[in-house]
Amino acid sequence: MFFMDMFGTHFRKSKFYRQNLDLRFGIPGPIVFQFFHIIVGLATAFANITFLGTFTDYVNRK
Repeated sequence: MFFMDMFGTHFRKSKFYRQNLDLRFGIPGPIVFQFFHIIVGLATAFANITFLGTFTDYVNRK
């Protein structure tokens, strides 16, 4: 749960990842990066919520 958050923030802060994104998609500009970061943040948050829910279900069933 927390590992995914650390993983996401680490990649969002690294310059190497942003340069790779620029080269891969050819989209410079901060607006696109902000939009992408929002999507990544929402995805990680949703994954954390679902993982936490399944984990608590597993603990409660045992």
